[in-house]
Amino acid sequence: MFSMILKDNWELVSHIQAELGEGPTWDYRLNKLYWIDIFGQKIFCHDPLTGQTESISIAQKIGCLALTDNPTVLLTAQKHGIYFTNIPSGESKLITSPESNLPNNRFNDGKIDPLGNFWAGTMDEVYNTKEVANLYKIKSNQDTELMIPKLSCSNGLAWDLAKNKFYLIDTGVRKLFSFDYNKGEINNQQEVFKFDDTQGIPDGMTIDSEGKLWIGFWNGNKVIRFDPDTKETLTEIHLPVSKVTSCTFGGKKLNDLYITTAKIGLSEEDLKDQPLAGSTFVIKNLPYKGINTNLFKLT
Repeated sequence: MFSMILKDNWELVSHIQAELGEGPTWDYRLNKLYWIDIFGQKIFCHDPLTGQTESISIAQKIGCLALTDNPTVLLTAQKHGIYFTNIPSGESKLITSPESNLPNNRFNDGKIDPLGNFWAGTMDEVYNTKEVANLYKIKSNQDTELMIPKLSCSNGLAWDLAKNKFYLIDTGVRKLFSFDYNKGEINNQQEVFKFDDTQGIPDGMTIDSEGKLWIGFWNGNKVIRFDPDTKETLTEIHLPVSKVTSCTFGGKKLNDLYITTAKIGLSEEDLKDQPLAGSTFVIKNLPYKGINTNLFKLT
């Protein structure tokens, strides 16, 4: 099937260029975009209406963030565990540290499921060892449950309630997996697709209202719209940077696609060719819509 390719339709969200931009998250209550710089240890919050971007410094590497039912409190998955992080003070309170015995691991991607549980996975950031990462579920009562052991690099998460499916990318083995999802539990793991390194490495992911997956490709210069049923690439969005990390839908109509990128690991020559590396981009008014971000219940 022919895939539609979109080029040069992007806009810059801000002039901030992250070392390792990740975790774009749209707060539909405030109409603001959050994202992080993992190595820069910062949280950014952007207001598209004013064009202003605020930042908060974190005391350790931060892998992802998620919204709670209190707009001034975020869930953050950091190097040493899962925290409540207060906005705007930046103070973090530890909830759980399930991998305190694995000092080479850090938390990576994570999201809230339709029931309000926080799912967050890890990776070996020192040696990239395979099968030492794990995916956890943190419930609103703060109980922590191991959901998937022996991953290589837990990444991109998405739920499709219409099909009762949960999707997960294991970047370390370049695979997209699906699971049957029922009342917060998963089973029946299936390999949906194994990606070829020639198109880049699958990284972060979001889902649209039609159940199609949007996947960012590290070293791939692009985001694709992927059909997990037919295994076809339906759309490609090409960007002027190579290290594309993740994406999410935002805007008042949820039809703007926000995309984070990185500049870490690029040579001086690469940076001359990619002066916008590490920027966050937006493609506005797409003919597709996302779904509202789920919230973690504090009460």
